[in-house]
Amino acid sequence: MKKILITGAGGNAANNFIKNLPSYPIKIAGTDLNPYLLHTSLACEKYILCHCDDSKYIEQLQKIITENEIDFLYPQTDSEVEIISKHRDELDVKVFLPNDQSVQDCRNKLTRDIISRKVHEKKRWFVQVCLRN
Repeated sequence: MKKILITGAGGNAANNFIKNLPSYPIKIAGTDLNPYLLHTSLACEKYILCHCDDSKYIEQLQKIITENEIDFLYPQTDSEVEIISKHRDELDVKVFLPNDQSVQDCRNKLTRDIISRKVHEKKRWFVQVCLRN
């Protein structure tokens, strides 16, 4: 049976993610820094984890991953996506995230706006070229 660890598991987004997982035999564990929110999580196993800005965050996360033989890590909150993206090589688990620079670009509103404008210009150019032919 595959095991997934979801961070920020006490939030609505994490619970919606869990509800919409296919009915494969999957064991779901969740972490959150808020014990009251974690109580509302739909995860089967729940772990309180320090804030991702804490220097012990990656160490505590790896301990949960190792002890529970987690196969896949799904970071839910933006701040955890950022930290896990930076430290993915220190974690002994599969993580499906874009490279760290892409995560940084998405978190920076000005950079994201500049990239979006460039993409929009390319799309407009592509449509114009297609309409000419």
